[in-house]
Amino acid sequence: MEDPVWFPPFNVIYHGDLLRKSLSSEEKKSKKFRKVVEAYTVAQMLVGIMVKENKDYWMQLVDDKFASPDIRTIRYADAHDEKFDFLEQVDVEVVEYESHSKMSIPEFIVEKKFSKYKSYDENTIILCHVGSGVQSFLPDRETIKKIMEPVNSSCHVLLLAGTNPQVLELDLILLKPNVGVLLTYVPAVELSKRKRRSVAIFKLGTRKPSVYNPNNKHYPFEKLGYIPNNKGLYD
Repeated sequence: MEDPVWFPPFNVIYHGDLLRKSLSSEEKKSKKFRKVVEAYTVAQMLVGIMVKENKDYWMQLVDDKFASPDIRTIRYADAHDEKFDFLEQVDVEVVEYESHSKMSIPEFIVEKKFSKYKSYDENTIILCHVGSGVQSFLPDRETIKKIMEPVNSSCHVLLLAGTNPQVLELDLILLKPNVGVLLTYVPAVELSKRKRRSVAIFKLGTRKPSVYNPNNKHYPFEKLGYIPNNKGLYD
């Protein structure tokens, strides 16, 4: 395991919201903040998956030096051993549908993520989200299937889309291998129903609960240099 420190979606969303409120408009245009948006989007997606599967997930940012993936996610596997627990990892590649795109969302994803130079396996999710203020274009089910059909990859493709102007309610839509709405949900409401999980430090050969030291502080965006002050706020 490259990095043993993993963060629950609630933690990522909480600190992401603090950063949105604290950073200037100029700072929000930076490459660093784009990574925050990617992680925030994956955290929102994981809330929906947690509801569907009734399982807990953790996640972590991946340094850009590794090129791929953008985010790693992890959960306890269904299979287990008497001496230790198995974990299942799924990588997430995030792509933002931007205002200058003239293509439909499925066409945009195919062009951006499925070139001959890229290859994704069944343990990867391609997650598309729509940029703020962008008029998205999602064609009908049969057209989506036709666009996705030539893609020779076993990965899943998901779209996270807001369904009202305040973007409180989200649609998690599967575009590949099948097409359909997986869940319509409000992340804040769903998180309020679940037991809040701590930052986890997974160690090889240990059993759950994961090894965690409350005095050993970690924050979801510390790899980007975003660390809150002693009051828990970002300057």
